[in-house]
Amino acid sequence: MTYLEIKYINLLSNRLRNFKQKSNSVFNFSCPICLDSETNTHKARGYIYPVEGKLKFKCHNCGYPASIPWFIKQVDERLYMEFRREQLLEEGHHFKEPEEEVKFDKVDRLKIFDHRFDTLQRISTIDVDHYAREYVANRLIPKERWSDLYYCPEFYAYANLLIPHKFSEKALKFDKPRLFIPFRDNHKNMVAFQGRAFVPDEVKYITISLNDNPTLYGMDRVDMSKDVFNLEGPIDAMCLNNAIATAGGDIVSKVKDLPKDKLIIVYDNEPRSPQTVKKMLKVIEYGFRICIWPDSFNFKDVNEAIMKGLKSEQIENIIKINTFKGIYAKLRLNQWKKC
Repeated sequence: MTYLEIKYINLLSNRLRNFKQKSNSVFNFSCPICLDSETNTHKARGYIYPVEGKLKFKCHNCGYPASIPWFIKQVDERLYMEFRREQLLEEGHHFKEPEEEVKFDKVDRLKIFDHRFDTLQRISTIDVDHYAREYVANRLIPKERWSDLYYCPEFYAYANLLIPHKFSEKALKFDKPRLFIPFRDNHKNMVAFQGRAFVPDEVKYITISLNDNPTLYGMDRVDMSKDVFNLEGPIDAMCLNNAIATAGGDIVSKVKDLPKDKLIIVYDNEPRSPQTVKKMLKVIEYGFRICIWPDSFNFKDVNEAIMKGLKSEQIENIIKINTFKGIYAKLRLNQWKKC
């Protein structure tokens, strides 16, 4: 809870219908997101209140949750930019106007936004009944990963904060909430991020790079002195103890600078997919070790196996036992494929 946030809540008050300050840190007003009620203008179910020492907004009508910076941005974009200016100056950063921001290189922009994620909510601190937290819990993603997963109410809009004009005004009209997954390098700097859709009728994954390096998830926590499981998706990689994910694209080109003798390439269990078989054959021809799932592994991927009751240690043992290289990998691939 900061003086600056309270200052800007009061500056915003004339934009909030039925605004009342209940105490030093509790504010009540009609929700500007759902408008609270079309028939009763006296309804006021939007609240700002402290949670674990931080101010949060939540509407008890529509359920919309937000951090204070994100809430200010939704109500008054110009006031939000003034808030950001003061916030950055307080932290010792030099603020540049938005029109100049397009001149920043991607790394410079990242230094401003990555250290706080102040417009996002950590899954580890979001309300227990929030659908984003329920999604992560239902996927059985280990709780130690929750502190670096975020609920992003408007993924396209947030991407535009990091990379101005990444998404067009037309695209912004179709913006939806997503699970925000940061990709960090071995210095813990965010170098890319992925938005995972919560509903099945949308594009499942959107992965955006912030520099020209390969998009590799998990490089901030992997131990390259041990065997490293190289999976396709970040959620799968979260379920194993020493894993990275390439998040689509050509695995060979993405991991070319990593020690080949430490990597075990693990594709999804898709023996009927010609595309997957072709990718696996390329990995084998480049001399990588590769896991070829046994017929007894009746799951599409690692996370599905976890959700069906397998432990991470069991899956790691299955991978190691079924890892092949060279001619033996080709022979096993021919036995495994069904296309």
